[in-house]
Amino acid sequence: MCRMLGILGNVNDLGDIYIKSLHSLVNAAKCDPHLQSLKASSCSHDDGWGRVLIQAGKKGISVTKYRSLTPIFEEREKVIPNNVDGVIVDIIHARKRSKGMKQNMISTQPIEVLGSDGSIIYVAHNGTLDKQALINMIPLRMPEEIIDKCSDTCLLALYFSQRPSEILSKDLISKLKEITISALNLIIIKLLDNEVEVIFGSYYKRNHDYYKMYLGIYKGNYIIASSTLVDFYKPSEEVEWNVIENGKYDAISIDLENLRVTHKEGI
Repeated sequence: MCRMLGILGNVNDLGDIYIKSLHSLVNAAKCDPHLQSLKASSCSHDDGWGRVLIQAGKKGISVTKYRSLTPIFEEREKVIPNNVDGVIVDIIHARKRSKGMKQNMISTQPIEVLGSDGSIIYVAHNGTLDKQALINMIPLRMPEEIIDKCSDTCLLALYFSQRPSEILSKDLISKLKEITISALNLIIIKLLDNEVEVIFGSYYKRNHDYYKMYLGIYKGNYIIASSTLVDFYKPSEEVEWNVIENGKYDAISIDLENLRVTHKEGI
């Protein structure tokens, strides 16, 4: 049970909406009324956080990664990056671990894996999957002590790494929906030499208000957000917010040669 934020586009066009969106995530992680309505004893996402920030411009491309077991709301100053410029893909994940999952660095998201096609894949996930079913789907056999450390998202990232070209395919998504316990809300980065592709979408079986996700559009830029950020800590009235249809996944690609951003309808 986590809160996620994805920001894609030209940081100069986004203006202060970029920073306001980051603050919305921190506030949602500190006090989440949707979470509290499900668990009266809990309102925060306090099991650590992580980010992947990709910057692309005339000087080339850079990738900044960060992981911490400290709650994101206790590191607010680290959430606001310095000297960000050009076209960006910024994915941040504030974790609330599912029952039976461990709090450790290996499970702090976004999780990075190497795709079999040479891509670098980062996976951020909100929801719970059947961990044993995922293990059965992965041909690679791992020692029990490693499996015990891995969250369901760790295993999901490993599964994606072996099928990078199929991540948005109907068959693969259908398989994952079958083993979804609560939700399969995803923000995935696939980084290639000439393109950054962000695959995102929402699928959930219960708790609509908590698990729904939003896609915000502002001047040709995109903001992908967990429900709490918009329902309670809306970054800006200027953004056009739309609830992502339950079960739908799309992709946004950035051509690293001309920095063109394209929204691709998925399944």
